[in-house]
Amino acid sequence: MGVSEYARRGGYVAVFRHFFADALPTAEVAAMLGHDVACIRQRLREGSLVALAAGGTMRVPALQFHQGVEVPGLARVLRALPARLGPLDVLLWLDTPAPCWAGADGRPRSPRDYLVQTGMAESVVAAAQRLPARHT
Repeated sequence: MGVSEYARRGGYVAVFRHFFADALPTAEVAAMLGHDVACIRQRLREGSLVALAAGGTMRVPALQFHQGVEVPGLARVLRALPARLGPLDVLLWLDTPAPCWAGADGRPRSPRDYLVQTGMAESVVAAAQRLPARHT
C-alpha cells in the first residue's frame, strides 16, 4: 500500500506510522553515514535531515537513504523547502509520485526516486522552493 493510500485511509496517524515503522535511531544513522551522533543532530536542527519523534524517541525515516547512503541531493532539497513545513508534509512530498519527474517509461516518480535514479537535484530544489507552507 502506497503512502497516499495510508493518508486517504487514516490521515496523519497512519502516515506517521508508515514512516516511523522503518525509521532509524540517530546513532544508527550516524554509524551508517560515518559521522558522530552530534553531527546527525546538527543536521536535524538545520533541516538537512528529517526526523520523527514518538514517546521520547527520535528516529530518522529510512526513505532519506538508499543502499546505505544518503539520497543524492537530499540535503539541498530539504533546505529549500519552506521552513514551516512539518516533517510529515516533507516526507509525504518526497514520497509522492508526480508527472514532472516521470522516467523513460513515462511513469511518474516521487522526488525521492527521481533523486535516487538521476542524482540531479536542481529541478527538485526548484519545486521545493515553490511549495506553499503546508503541502497537505
